[in-house]
Amino acid sequence: GTADVAILLGKELRARGIRVPTNTESGNSTEPMEEKEGAIEVWSPPPFYVLGVDPSHNMIEIGRQKLVRESVQDVISLHLGDSRNLHREDKETNVETASGTVEPRGSTITVESNAYDAITMSFGIRNVPQTDRSMAFCEMFRVLKKPQTDATDDNDTQTGGRLAILEFSEPGEEAGIMGYFAKLFIRYIVPTLGAVLSGAPSEYLHLQNSIDLFPSPTEFVQALEGVECDYVEPQPEESAVDTPKKKWFQFFRKKHANSGSKTITAPRKGGFRVESVQHMNFGSVQLYIAKPVFLEPILTN
Repeated sequence: GTADVAILLGKELRARGIRVPTNTESGNSTEPMEEKEGAIEVWSPPPFYVLGVDPSHNMIEIGRQKLVRESVQDVISLHLGDSRNLHREDKETNVETASGTVEPRGSTITVESNAYDAITMSFGIRNVPQTDRSMAFCEMFRVLKKPQTDATDDNDTQTGGRLAILEFSEPGEEAGIMGYFAKLFIRYIVPTLGAVLSGAPSEYLHLQNSIDLFPSPTEFVQALEGVECDYVEPQPEESAVDTPKKKWFQFFRKKHANSGSKTITAPRKGGFRVESVQHMNFGSVQLYIAKPVFLEPILTN
């Protein structure tokens, strides 16, 4: 589930020893330094941060228990959310979870724009209605770090974040005899075993049907690359969440308020370009890697 992927990412980042420079005056702080004569102005964000979003209250609740067991709750945060709209809901309605706790209904966090190095979605996009998938893609585009060049620029050295989608599909004829057996396995054996072991046959019937209806890898690439998103560069000080990044931008903009720097003021068209598709399990599972791109030149005032 969402928590399992987040835990794997968190542990991998820890294992790699990812660190950032430390604020030389106040230690490893997420606060921008005050302007003092002779001070070295260095700001240190958290070493790394993994955010998990899931539309199920119970999945989030169970996931948070896993974070505590794995001792990674300091670098991973799980929140209720919908991939089609990663904004905090204003509604005051609540829902009761399986353990009896009461939590807000709808998204409980507003995910910042242009802020994340990577987004992963494992076996989830298939459950988003086909008519709404472009909404989910555009929300992913919004929150990923953006490239500093246009899609047609050959000198694309700053390509922004990455999107990784792992999903089932039925193997085609090109997968050969092993693909044929893999198709039988995910079409009949997986739903049957899942229904027997879980006691929830309707859910595994949905799994079978959703895989059958999901686009082929070629069609999915076309759908992902065909999306066009309207993107407006956010003003960090207007962010709904009081984050270290927001505080740093407030500090930076105050210091350079009269520098004459240009800002993007008009919406821009953006989308994705698929860099690779890895086929696994004899064509029954695909990993799509895509990067965000702007589809038109940068507009500045």
